[in-house]
Amino acid sequence: MAGIATIWLVGVAVSGSVMWLLQQGQQRSLQQQFELDIRERALALHRDISLNLEGLHALSVLFAQGQPSFADFNREAEKILTRHPDIHALEWIPKITAEQRQTWQQHNRQHYPDFQITQRQSQGRMVVAAERAVHFPVAYVVPLQGNEAALGFDLASNQTRMQTLQQSQDTGQPLASASINLVQAQGQQQGILAFLPIYRGNPRTVSARRQQLLGFVLAVYRIGDIVARSALYRDSAHLQLTLTDVSDSGHSQQIFAAPLAHAQQLSESLSYQLQLPDIWGRRWQLQAVAADGYWREQVSMLPMLMLLGGTSMATIFCLYCLLLLRRSTRVYKKLQRKTAELNAANCRLSELAKTDPLTGVANRRAFNEALKQVWQRCHRHGGQVALLMIDVDYFKAYNDRHGHIAGDRCLQQVASCLAQQCRRSNDLLARYGGEEFAMVLPDTDKPLQLAQHCLQAVSDLNLHHGGLPEVERITISIGIANLQPRQCAGMADLIHQADRALYKAKQQGRNRVVESDYSNGQVVPLVQVE
Repeated sequence: MAGIATIWLVGVAVSGSVMWLLQQGQQRSLQQQFELDIRERALALHRDISLNLEGLHALSVLFAQGQPSFADFNREAEKILTRHPDIHALEWIPKITAEQRQTWQQHNRQHYPDFQITQRQSQGRMVVAAERAVHFPVAYVVPLQGNEAALGFDLASNQTRMQTLQQSQDTGQPLASASINLVQAQGQQQGILAFLPIYRGNPRTVSARRQQLLGFVLAVYRIGDIVARSALYRDSAHLQLTLTDVSDSGHSQQIFAAPLAHAQQLSESLSYQLQLPDIWGRRWQLQAVAADGYWREQVSMLPMLMLLGGTSMATIFCLYCLLLLRRSTRVYKKLQRKTAELNAANCRLSELAKTDPLTGVANRRAFNEALKQVWQRCHRHGGQVALLMIDVDYFKAYNDRHGHIAGDRCLQQVASCLAQQCRRSNDLLARYGGEEFAMVLPDTDKPLQLAQHCLQAVSDLNLHHGGLPEVERITISIGIANLQPRQCAGMADLIHQADRALYKAKQQGRNRVVESDYSNGQVVPLVQVE
């Protein structure tokens, strides 16, 4: 009897121990699944936000030739809004000084009789904006319906917005604002503004950027709409989700909170907090806490059954441990795979940020980075750097004759043709701006020969021009500079020499190549090759 009791006690003790171990294993497995679920949701939210923000770069292309008309702005903005439904509105915010204010308001009253620069009082009522040295009023807004209150609103009247504008102006980088109450919204609708500065030319210093700032293109997002359309909010009945802006040290701001679908008890053991990658200067932190319903959907009743089946515990324990190990391994591998996907997605986003969306070649940002790397490498090893500045001849006349859509197709064909001429892996073709391209050629002694090939290849495309009577087809002009970094002051000399050569090529009639020689710090007479 005593032996039976001992066996029973041992069976009960083993059953209790096994049940406890299984519960702990399930807790760890559930925690891994929970973290994986939240990582996937955060990845989807960050991807959606980043892709929406990139819409501003497409809109900024309009300003390459100066401020566009409202019709051109409206047409391009509507295309972007169709592709990115999470964008609530797109706006143009020019820089208006105090001296320009009255004249600018009178000009806008031709289209909007009651137009004036406004600001919002603390009570929420819109009033005439106070006098300031510089105003940043909303000139264009698309769509106008539902956003009438934003037209003329002075972003300089709000300290939070103004700080973001000044930082974006001085750095030349696109930035997103902290969470704010939207002018367009009723009540306390929260939103964020994404700013992209537009300059006259290409300023490189803070003082130059302040002087040459034309304004900002701006996108308005409702945070609730972004989250509601993303995978973050999908199937979240048993999750309490909180999104917090932690960009400002010592101060955090809750920008979104998703309450539980119905009254549930939160599980303190299932919570996870992670920080999303930077979103245009803002750092967002996601916190997720699971309710008991999440636990009940995932947990197994097998530990309790194991307790009732004490006599077969040893066998079941071994089998279940093996099953649990396999399950944990699958979850771990899945976590690794998803982490790799997250890294790959970040790499793809980085590539998109360095690619011109129209032509598919490198953009100005990628050009600057590549030229800097090539310059430093050639400076260390005594190599030579060649730069080809390429301009499509009479492109404005082509655009005026055939329209912007045909102009875009023309640029795409020219870019594809030029890219085929870059035979080496370290050669780079980039869109420098508008209809201008740049080609970086490190360690080459035949830039003139390559330039002639590019000239002939574009001519062989036989693209009918028709914009001017004397111009039959699309051609290009090319300026070449080929320098040794050790023998000149810096990269600015290289760009300057290539620009001068391009100017000379256009001055001499276009559809030609002009090479600038730089010797002993002096500019040698330009050599022309047709």
